[in-house]
Amino acid sequence: MKKYTLIFLFLLSLSAARGQDSSSVKFGLGFTLVDFRDMANTFFSYHYFSPNFSIPIVIKNMVRIEPSIGYFNRNIEFKSQENENDFYKVSDSNTHLGLGLFFLKQYAPLQVYWGSYFSYIISTEKQNDKDDRDTEEGDGYSIGPAFGMEYLFNKHFSLGGEIRAQYLKLVREEDSTRETADKDKITYHSFVTRALITLRFYF
Repeated sequence: MKKYTLIFLFLLSLSAARGQDSSSVKFGLGFTLVDFRDMANTFFSYHYFSPNFSIPIVIKNMVRIEPSIGYFNRNIEFKSQENENDFYKVSDSNTHLGLGLFFLKQYAPLQVYWGSYFSYIISTEKQNDKDDRDTEEGDGYSIGPAFGMEYLFNKHFSLGGEIRAQYLKLVREEDSTRETADKDKITYHSFVTRALITLRFYF
């Protein structure tokens, strides 16, 4: 249901943009260069991959609607120094389908924006060691306020920073090779903060 709601909101945003005078609407492409939530994991020797792309739609330089898609993959491996066959691995992957709604304030060449960001998340976590394998699959969502600033180099390029504070909920079903394991649904709740640096190009 959450997935279809997000698709509906995305189509509604495109429809609203098309309904405006074409001279007052501009479209663009965005790419997240750094996600400091993910970057913090490097201190724990994690291996991660986290590209994020967006389509900013600016209406009358006052409102920005920004659908996005992102992918996060993190791999953790622990090995015993005494026995090389004794190991523990965790692989965590999440696909995000997001939608942001922001109000803009111009202080040329700076642009300040604030609003909210919602994302539907498809999540998988795999854990395995020399004896067992556990897999959790499911979905969920995150929602919360966001604030950012971007520097406009010219009418086409900008570089910006953004802070998000989000409530996260995931519901995943566990599937395990352990004989005593049952298929249980596990619900995760958390509050996360993220800081992003994003490059945007406007047509």
